[in-house]
Amino acid sequence: FAILCVGCGGKKPETIKKIDPAAFDSATPEIKQKWDLALEQSSTNGFSSAILTLRLLARENVTQEQYAALRNAMLNYEDQLRKIAKAGDEDAKKEMERIGVSPNPPTAK
Repeated sequence: FAILCVGCGGKKPETIKKIDPAAFDSATPEIKQKWDLALEQSSTNGFSSAILTLRLLARENVTQEQYAALRNAMLNYEDQLRKIAKAGDEDAKKEMERIGVSPNPPTAK
């Protein structure tokens, strides 16, 4: 099951898959703790905090599969933040600007 972001400019939108909470089960405790923190932040609609946590996690020594999972989660959370902002939430718009999330979803390359 995949969710598609609506793209623009005629390019195909990047596909966002369901987030796999178990993606970091085999990671070191420190790395798994950051993943779990991002999941917790997103569960309370703290999407901007979750995105920032995932950006930090992306700098860690993670496997290719773990990086794919965190990239997918980041895309998912950015998409959620965009939807909230598009619905008129001014705080979400400010958060997008503060953390550098584009109002337009990324497109597949």
